[in-house]
Amino acid sequence: MGVVDVVVKGGKLATERGLLDAGVAIDNGKIVSISKTARLPKAVKVIDCRGKIVLPGVIDAHVHIFSPGWLRETFRSGTRAAALGGVTTLLDMPSAGSFASTSVRGFERKRVLAQKDAYVNFGLYGGEIEELQHVRSIPSLVARGAIGFKMITGGPGYVAEKVLFEAFRSIESANSVAVVHAENQELIDHYARLARDKGRIDPAAFTEFRPSIVEEEAVRRATLFASLCDNRLHLAHLTSRRGVEVVRMAKAAGGKVTAETCPHYLLLSAKDYRKYGRLMIVTPPIKTRGDTEALWSALNDRTIDLVASDHCAYYRKDKDRGARSVWATPPGMPGLETMMPLLLSEGVNKSRISIRRLVQLVSEAPARIFGLYPRKGTIRRGSDADLTVVDMKLRYKIDSERFECASDFSPFDGWKLKGTPVLTIVRGQVVAEDGRIVGPEGLGCFTEPRQRS
Repeated sequence: MGVVDVVVKGGKLATERGLLDAGVAIDNGKIVSISKTARLPKAVKVIDCRGKIVLPGVIDAHVHIFSPGWLRETFRSGTRAAALGGVTTLLDMPSAGSFASTSVRGFERKRVLAQKDAYVNFGLYGGEIEELQHVRSIPSLVARGAIGFKMITGGPGYVAEKVLFEAFRSIESANSVAVVHAENQELIDHYARLARDKGRIDPAAFTEFRPSIVEEEAVRRATLFASLCDNRLHLAHLTSRRGVEVVRMAKAAGGKVTAETCPHYLLLSAKDYRKYGRLMIVTPPIKTRGDTEALWSALNDRTIDLVASDHCAYYRKDKDRGARSVWATPPGMPGLETMMPLLLSEGVNKSRISIRRLVQLVSEAPARIFGLYPRKGTIRRGSDADLTVVDMKLRYKIDSERFECASDFSPFDGWKLKGTPVLTIVRGQVVAEDGRIVGPEGLGCFTEPRQRS
């Protein structure tokens, strides 16, 4: 082998066989060799990772970046945030209006814009599927590279049961994956009326009047429909012990079901409303400490397959619309820059999960579920040279004033952590290093599925 573009050496590689004392050689954006340092070829650039761990590039499978009229985030700000957070590929949820991801035209407009601005790789969901006419667009959107299809069963734009069922059938025929925000809209409306009748407008009411049955029933319905249609179903942002139990049963019955949760559901509980108030309003709402413990257990027994940020960047002034009533608060919080530091510090360094399990949750599983593996999600010869380098000993404090995303708050603001990403490499090129963006705009590539496992 002649001189290659880049050699990454000196650290430990997080591979499917565990941590290895080895380095990687990169050429033309691909990993071309994995070997001991002495056997690595000469390179134009050498990256020394002594004392650090080199992970397969992190894939954030659930982000909300580009939604003009709803969010101020752009692909430029969002992908810069991703790079600083160690994320090398993000999967962006559907947009609306002229960029609506229910049509080929809207989908293509969004893809072209993202390609111009993106610092990291990106995939795009089709949807949100709300009507039968949207279902008819599924095959065309799959042909254009849609990573999957989003549907909501409880919330704005929720899907009727007949549309959900027909969408599942079409998704199965197209060999894609249905991603469902599972809540029951009728129960949401019922409990909201009860809250108004009681005059409850405080942040804690958001969880009390959206209890676990709202999630449990919708998860049961989605898994039943998926079993009848034999399609792949991915359940977004699980929050509750009861939801976890339904997923566990569906998997035991042989269903093609996967699930995710998010750092805020793992690390916050309803008691934290006293401290963070409306800043932690998200949908589905954060539940109890018992639910939190069930989610950690589900990560380790593989009931939950991946962790995603559900990044949704509002400003504090947006959240302040709920100052007089929590029901006026837009739900969502930023997460691209905080997900990995939180998981490294509060997960791995506190022995809640192993480093190997973390790699499965944020790299390997997202790649497998969404048809990107082994091109992404692993460190092996022939894979894309997307790498996330982490320092497990580095002390780090979350500071929203330094965010690159279109947000200026986080309920995790001020949290003191141990362990954080320090280097983000996209196709062999350093994009972020030691908290600074160093890569070029437009480096990120549109990432579409090739096979699903």
